[in-house]
Amino acid sequence: MLNLKNENSSIYKKGIIINQLIMIFSIILTQAFDDTKYEMIFRVMWMVTGFMWPVLMGTKEVIAKKNKAGYFYYVLAVVFVTIILWIYFSY
Repeated sequence: MLNLKNENSSIYKKGIIINQLIMIFSIILTQAFDDTKYEMIFRVMWMVTGFMWPVLMGTKEVIAKKNKAGYFYYVLAVVFVTIILWIYFSY
């Protein structure tokens, strides 16, 4: 079970870094596998990690640090998903 109330929890220390590394690699691999059947897999990976990063940061700010400014990260996640869905459905 994850301890979300502890600011030094492994989900915050390691999870955010791993999430960012997966996002970077998936963006690179999306470009490397352009116009192949694997491109969509990596594109979905960076979309999911792009959504998870502000959720993790917001949770760290709101739950662990008791900081109301963390709600900005949640708004950022909603904006990110809205933009991705708008781009996806516009083509």
